[in-house]
Amino acid sequence: AELRARGVPVEVVGLGGLMAEPEVADLVATLRVLADPLAGSAAARLLTGARWRIGAADLAALWRRARELATPQDGSPLDVAVAEQAEMTGLVDAIDDPGPADRYSEEGYRRIRALSRELAALRSRLDQTLPELVADIERTMLLDVEAVARPGSVGRVHLDAFADVVTEFAESSSSPTLLAFVDYLAAAEHAEDGLEPGEVVVATD
Repeated sequence: AELRARGVPVEVVGLGGLMAEPEVADLVATLRVLADPLAGSAAARLLTGARWRIGAADLAALWRRARELATPQDGSPLDVAVAEQAEMTGLVDAIDDPGPADRYSEEGYRRIRALSRELAALRSRLDQTLPELVADIERTMLLDVEAVARPGSVGRVHLDAFADVVTEFAESSSSPTLLAFVDYLAAAEHAEDGLEPGEVVVATD
C-alpha cells in the first residue's frame, strides 16, 4: 500500500497475496457465499464492500434477522443457544429473506434485495465450469467494471491472474467443483497468511 501510494507499481507474488487484493477478495467472497450458506464473514464482506456499502444500522438489523431465522419457534434453551451461535453464520439466509422492509433504511433494504437477486441468479447457473462461473461472477457483480476503475488498470491485472489460477485448477484437479476450489483457496490463504520476505515484486516500466 505504501509503495502504491508513492506511485510505484507493485505485484504481490503468491495466491494468498492475490486474494488480498480488493477485487479478487470480493470475487472469492462471492464464491464462498455460493458454496456455503453459512459463510457469514464472506457475506459481510460483500455487504460492506465498495459496491453495496451497507451501513452499520442496516447490517445490525440483518444480523438480528439471521438470528430470528435460526431460532426455532418456542425453542428449548438448548435450541436458543444453538441459534445464538448460528446467528454469526446465518447472514446468507438473512440476505435471501431479510424480513419486513421497515426494519431497514429504504436504500439499505433496496441494496440487500438487489444483492439477494444477484446471488440467486448466480446459484441458478452453478452448473457452469469453474472458469465460466468466475467470469459470470465478474460480470454479474460488476467486479470487472470496478477493476477497470482502479488506477493503472491494476484491478484487471489481478482478476486476470486469478482467472489463470481458476483455469489451472480446473484443468489439473480430479474434482474441479466449486466446493473443492473454495477449499483449495482456504488452504492457500492459510498457508500464505502474512507476507514473507521476497513476496513483493516491484514492477518497472
